[in-house]
Amino acid sequence: MRRRRSTMLLLGAIFALLAFFVLYIGLTRAQPPPPTATPTPEAKIQVIIAKDDIPSYTLVKETDLTTSEINASLVTTDTVTNANTVIGQVLKRPYRANPRLTRATCRSRAFRWS
Repeated sequence: MRRRRSTMLLLGAIFALLAFFVLYIGLTRAQPPPPTATPTPEAKIQVIIAKDDIPSYTLVKETDLTTSEINASLVTTDTVTNANTVIGQVLKRPYRANPRLTRATCRSRAFRWS
């Protein structure tokens, strides 16, 4: 009787381990791989930049300007996005080629150019 009880106990432990391994393998293989995060592209905005170096107190002409796309997070409220807002105005400071123009550095023509 004692021998039969120990055999049953041993068989129960073996079946329990077997059931554990079957469930473990079945559950780990059934799970899909975790999704990979895809970065969202940042929005771009066209801004007005100086095509060439422009000295200070120069009347801005259309030939001095060009457009460039930059990230929307870099655009400030006074960044010029329409060339017509600065054409015919005078720059308060010199501009190198490629930096974006701001409204704060332009002023309307206060005197007559000859």
